[in-house]
Amino acid sequence: MGDPACWLQRVCPSCGRMIEQPPCAGRCPYCSDALPDDVLEQAPQDTPDA
Repeated sequence: MGDPACWLQRVCPSCGRMIEQPPCAGRCPYCSDALPDDVLEQAPQDTPDA
């Protein structure tokens, strides 16, 4: 079994890296290019510890 195809939306279209951290100001944390809305919607969100 492979990784889910839905992770494709978490890939930066400019540099091709997986966005594993919530993006700061809508920019890729690796290349700093602006991310499209569909990537921002799929990026992981910080959740407070319970």
